[in-house]
Amino acid sequence: MKKIILLLFFTSILFIQISSDIIHNTEIPSGVTGKTPGRSLQLTEVMRITDYEDDFVFKRIRGIKVAEDGSIFIRGNIQILKFTPEGNYVKNLTKRGEGPGEIKYLSDFILSKDTLLIGSIMPVKLVNFYQTGELKSEKTIQGLSTFASLFEHLRGRSYFVSGDLALSKQKTGVIRRVNDLSYIDQSGKVIKMNLSFDTKDLMIKKSSKNGIMVNIDELTRFLRVSDKNKYLFVSHKERYHVNQIDLETGKIVREFTRNYKPVTYKKITYTKKEDIELYKLYDRKYYNDIYKLTVYKNNLLIFTSTMNKKGEILIDVFNNEGKYIDNYFVKIAGVKRPDDLIRKPVLFHNGYIWTTGTDEDDVPYAVKFKIENL
Repeated sequence: MKKIILLLFFTSILFIQISSDIIHNTEIPSGVTGKTPGRSLQLTEVMRITDYEDDFVFKRIRGIKVAEDGSIFIRGNIQILKFTPEGNYVKNLTKRGEGPGEIKYLSDFILSKDTLLIGSIMPVKLVNFYQTGELKSEKTIQGLSTFASLFEHLRGRSYFVSGDLALSKQKTGVIRRVNDLSYIDQSGKVIKMNLSFDTKDLMIKKSSKNGIMVNIDELTRFLRVSDKNKYLFVSHKERYHVNQIDLETGKIVREFTRNYKPVTYKKITYTKKEDIELYKLYDRKYYNDIYKLTVYKNNLLIFTSTMNKKGEILIDVFNNEGKYIDNYFVKIAGVKRPDDLIRKPVLFHNGYIWTTGTDEDDVPYAVKFKIENL
């Protein structure tokens, strides 16, 4: 949950509704992979990276990515740490600040063949490093107050999403957030793609001596993942639905869904007054159907809210034509209920799963598992 103190200002929003054919899939995958649908993936831990040797400190692990040479990059709140393929610490690639090559706040980072592109917030700029840590280039972006999230860099375009709550127009209750897709071209110009997707937040807004106090939490999230080649997959609704966008043309080429039974929401008992007030406003009956998207071997993996008796999450597998081809269950450390996936990094890479956990002393770590039966 986010607590924000701010003064409100007026903004204008352009919302464009895009329509396309919807591919409806059945509840059961086609099974064209030759694997048994509904199986549990067998995982064997092969590596764990933690900060016990004091070379670095994990405050919170927000992302894990692996380069072509096997080097591991782990993102914290304000740092990106590099490790060898064997998990040995190399260096911190980020320096806090606003000067050349410095990062004050991270949006996200993107790996290419030999570089690492970082989106910097306040000031808004793109900072490009060689994966060895040397600064390659830096570009200040004009006309942007902040990055919401940098998510892809393809053919000279750096794609990002910005979310506008229009808080000055919103009242306490369920509110609408508009998530706009844009890109920065090679000259540094911001190009809007005229693609917008609504999500819903729950909000209490109160006046205070410091301005407006906003207590807010997300009811639905703008989930997105790129296939690193052409397509962007997006999910933003409570029920099962995915948009597939051609990043070159900026068009939605297909939408797909499947028959899915929503999972009953398990309510949380809150103790803080502000939380009790907030969640009284909305009686959630079901979890969202989808909590995470990722791509592996040109297939889209959809992390659903279905869990089996062993506490494993059901992952649906679709090809890039929107056909439901497989599903399986997987155990993700620390995920006890579906919405635990919201801020849990999960990476499928070369027959392995990377994710995070905490030890008995609540020290975070990154962990790598070999998949025996994918």
